[in-house]
Amino acid sequence: MEWLLRSGVGQKSDQPVCISLTNTLEWRSGKHPKEFLHNYVDILTWARKRGAIPNELAVGMSLYASEHPSDAEKVLSDAKRKREMIYRIFSSLAHHLEPNSDDVKELNEILLNVLTRAQIAWNGSRFVLEWNTKAQDLNCVLWEPIVSAADLLISVEINRVKECANEEEGCGFLFLDESKNLSRKWCSMAECGNRSKARRFQQKQNMRGREMQS
Repeated sequence: MEWLLRSGVGQKSDQPVCISLTNTLEWRSGKHPKEFLHNYVDILTWARKRGAIPNELAVGMSLYASEHPSDAEKVLSDAKRKREMIYRIFSSLAHHLEPNSDDVKELNEILLNVLTRAQIAWNGSRFVLEWNTKAQDLNCVLWEPIVSAADLLISVEINRVKECANEEEGCGFLFLDESKNLSRKWCSMAECGNRSKARRFQQKQNMRGREMQS
């Protein structure tokens, strides 16, 4: 049985799918990185929650993955590698640097392959991008992030892509800055913003202490 995957349908986050994928690794440059994708079910669950995979298809894919663990493991490994490729491209742009040409070349090659499965279809009110797939296509969990990355790179929103300013702890989270004056610095004010404020306060206290002792 084949299913049609519609680009951008039912997404659960305000961030583009490609950005969401890069953030499945927390504190990537810190002392204790936290990986969220430990097995194929993890990435399948992520894709389903983002609306990239219909629930019915996800059930079939989960069953197929359990019956073909080596195939599922290969897709998981490939997903992490592609995640890091996407991260490097957008992290470079967030820091106003030119992305590595090999990463861009790889993204183009993957995009070309993905789009061979795509078609434009009318859904009754507008045209949408669709893919024909089936449960055996375990790697279709990556199709949406790849197309999302291409869409974002050529959109006017690309200048809004930022990386969390909490570099001391190695947060590494990417986000799309939706503030009017592009002033957002943190992935979350409640998380990294407050941690940074507390760290600066402690540094000032330590400096005052040393000045009083000298």
